Amino acid sequence: MSWSLGETGAIALKATRGAGMTWGLAEEASEAIVWLQGRGLPGVAALCLYLNWYSCQRLLMPEWTGTLLENTANPYCPFSIGTAISDGAIEIPDDCNTEISLGLIRQPLLLLPFVSNCMQEGYDFHIGEVSVLFALGKENLASHSYMSNTLLVDQAECFIRPISEVQNKPQTEISSLRLPDCYGGCIEVLNTFASRIYAPSTELSRFRGAGENSNVGDQLK
Repeated sequence: MSWSLGETGAIALKATRGAGMTWGLAEEASEAIVWLQGRGLPGVAALCLYLNWYSCQRLLMPEWTGTLLENTANPYCPFSIGTAISDGAIEIPDDCNTEISLGLIRQPLLLLPFVSNCMQEGYDFHIGEVSVLFALGKENLASHSYMSNTLLVDQAECFIRPISEVQNKPQTEISSLRLPDCYGGCIEVLNTFASRIYAPSTELSRFRGAGENSNVGDQLK
């Protein structure tokens, strides 16, 4: 079985909301997962890992209040920081001599779509000390060929840095329109989170054909 990018995004939306995030962040997460999967990057796997951690540890996560905290022992939410970048609250400067620290990020692959949409010419994006994306301009983003080795790291300090040396690297273009069946286990986990947003079934809802395991005949016995 496989899933379209639209189906994948819908599952990600409900799963992220079911894990306890706001609808606004859930919508941002959904778009990020579609962006990643469309480029052959394991966004669904990263989201699965992140939500399993978030559902247990979210109270320890520092909140984005307009200023990044330095040397925090607990990581930031990639969607909160990503949204701050998209909204301009964390500004990507035009000066290519400036380095920007984005702090300690949990599952930093999930931050990549937000950074890519705001990358200025002459910068690259680092997860830890490994550069995974660089920009020759907003419409010309490229990835390092070895980036898959660091994609699913649990957490890392992230930076946007000036490019020291421009090299020819493959473009991050849309390459996949469907999620392959090897992600079935991840989809099962995400559906478990998604089920938390559904209203619990009652005898009346089941009688009307709603809720799980609805069977009118069973209700009339």
